[in-house]
Amino acid sequence: MHPVVLFYNPDRETERSIAMLCMRLKIKIRKVVPAQYHQPLGALLGMDETEALPGIYEGGGFPDQMLVFHGFNDGLLDRFLQEYRRARIPRIGLKAVVTPHNIHWDSIRLHQELMQEEAAMHPKHTNQDETSEGN
Repeated sequence: MHPVVLFYNPDRETERSIAMLCMRLKIKIRKVVPAQYHQPLGALLGMDETEALPGIYEGGGFPDQMLVFHGFNDGLLDRFLQEYRRARIPRIGLKAVVTPHNIHWDSIRLHQELMQEEAAMHPKHTNQDETSEGN
């Protein structure tokens, strides 16, 4: 199984940097466009056991960049992340590894799950004004 990275909503510079990194590490990269968001991850990866759905996705998408890894052993994933940091590529918070549990999910569901995980791991601090007036 050849390692593949699915990449969502890349900006030009980040896409170029990640493409160069993937080329060095012999990793395939596939850019996923919003019209494909309804497809199961397995179909996006070209896996025979996952059937592609007809039509294109016309619903609301998401603007966040997201990386999805498939076919990586632990050593390659560690090396990818190490080289990613070393190359000073801007952080992409939404990352996932394809598993038997999520292989049939579409991109929207995966994005929702990752957003929930990101919120739990990095809660946003609200800037509430705690000053009292009129004392």
